[in-house]
Amino acid sequence: MITYSKLKDLHPCRLNKSDLFELVEIIQSDFLITKGSDDFRISSSFDGTEIHENSLEDFLKHKKIPKVFSNLYINQYGKTNNGDEGISHLQLKFYNSFVSLYVSGSSESLVIGKFSQVTDFLRKRRPFFWFFHTKMSYFIRGVLAGSVLFFPILLHRGLDILGILLLLGIALFFFSVHAMTKFSHTKINLQDKISFMEKYKTVIIIIGIVASIFTIIGVILEFIMWQSSQ
Repeated sequence: MITYSKLKDLHPCRLNKSDLFELVEIIQSDFLITKGSDDFRISSSFDGTEIHENSLEDFLKHKKIPKVFSNLYINQYGKTNNGDEGISHLQLKFYNSFVSLYVSGSSESLVIGKFSQVTDFLRKRRPFFWFFHTKMSYFIRGVLAGSVLFFPILLHRGLDILGILLLLGIALFFFSVHAMTKFSHTKINLQDKISFMEKYKTVIIIIGIVASIFTIIGVILEFIMWQSSQ
């Protein structure tokens, strides 16, 4: 017997309660589901307490589950609607900085199809700063390191004030962007109603950071103009 499999680490994602139900529906859509069986298993752990159930509904009934968390494990076993030929196992693990997806079975086309279904669903729910978990993060760190290393050298060589302001602005921008990496992590939000601040927190923070950068540059320019007038 030949078994086909696909395994990949995906970018973090943001899910709410309705997303979880839709995701489970996508996962189980090709499986023969037996109610109450161990073929489906969803679990997580919080402060030393492990919670696992055979249905999402029963899992969400536990009061110890936080309203917002990031670690979740979903396993689906069993035969698909095609009988002996299909998908035998789907495993989905949510971590803080990535999501791991594994699909295996005896039908290559069904394995690839199910893998694409789940991947496409999660891709649409990536956080705003998901790209910080790509090679882009190394570029940002490189710019920050270069700014810190070369800034004193350029000052010593008598760089004009506009050049200094430009470098300072670039350094502040990339430092602010780097600080935003915490908003690129996986988040599963079970709150029924999400406040305006929670929903648009990322946008509000971006606007605040940009405003702060321009304020700092403006203050420096005002100081320079005041100095030149003396």
